[in-house]
Amino acid sequence: MPKYYVDVNVASQIEALVKKEPFEELTFNDALIRLLALIPSEIPDVDEILNDILASIPNKSRVKASPRPSEWVKEVSELSGKGKFTTWKSICDFLSIDVGSDSARRKLQAWVTSNRPDWPKVPEV
Repeated sequence: MPKYYVDVNVASQIEALVKKEPFEELTFNDALIRLLALIPSEIPDVDEILNDILASIPNKSRVKASPRPSEWVKEVSELSGKGKFTTWKSICDFLSIDVGSDSARRKLQAWVTSNRPDWPKVPEV
């Protein structure tokens, strides 16, 4: 039977994994046999485990998309002929509304409420 060199660190790690009692005397072969017995005989089905995990995650509703600014601009006669507004930010830029890091739609909504109450309401999300 061939003999194999086993590093001391490997042997001590195997011993630490399988030693059941504090001062139990085990040969390296016995320790290795115990370690091999701990390995499951079947490989778990990864797809089944993943499906179980995904099924346990609660369904969160997705964030609703922001309303289209072009639809709102069509209702505002003062803006409808001024250019193509594809974003809420472009409307705010045209009206010189400082958006900063806030939502352009919310800033426009507040501006319309205080400065142009006769305009149609900016749609909610």
